[in-house]
Amino acid sequence: NLRSGLDETQTKLLADVGLNPANFQYNMNAMVEIDICDQSTSDNVLLAYVNNDIRGISVVENNKSFITMYGNTSGEEVTFKVMDANNKVYSVGEKVDFYADQVIGSVNEFYPLSAIISLSECDVIASANSNGIETLTEDLVKVTPSIFTNEINIEFKTNESTEVKVDLVDITGRKLQTILNTTSSVGTNNFTWLNNNLSIGTYFIVFQLGDAKQITKQVIKIK
Repeated sequence: NLRSGLDETQTKLLADVGLNPANFQYNMNAMVEIDICDQSTSDNVLLAYVNNDIRGISVVENNKSFITMYGNTSGEEVTFKVMDANNKVYSVGEKVDFYADQVIGSVNEFYPLSAIISLSECDVIASANSNGIETLTEDLVKVTPSIFTNEINIEFKTNESTEVKVDLVDITGRKLQTILNTTSSVGTNNFTWLNNNLSIGTYFIVFQLGDAKQITKQVIKIK
């Protein structure tokens, strides 16, 4: 069921992040099981990277995923990240080396990956799961779509009028620009950000709402 479900969505996932298998000579497959605070989670997306380039993408069901990674050179280091249904991104501790036609893991023994999550965030995930919620939610902020071309819709909620700053940051942590710096209205606030000059790649939108903690959302520019 895991493999058939992935086959139905794999073409769309690859297109969404601009990954064309025809550009690569080789592929490597992995059957992985992702530890996310010892909780059972679904509706996540697993991303494989070589440096800053996405080389594979797959959905995660019950913490398990079948992912195909692509490359032209053996020996490249592959790293992983997990994105949950609310676009929150977690790094993964384990790395693998890319080798053509290699298969890592099996249906009987999945290769283990561990998301890097703080103890406080694990407590939130565990609490959410105990209430029948499968994924960690951040109700303050929504960014859609997470995979975009030129336009992003930003929604945030505040219980009182407060200072709001939204920055665009690249994958190295360098701030590229301030998208929004304003005083919010009480309730739901909406803002559309247009950018035609941003290069293809992975970026982070960082929110600071008053004295609340920073909230970071990952977005991927594909065209």
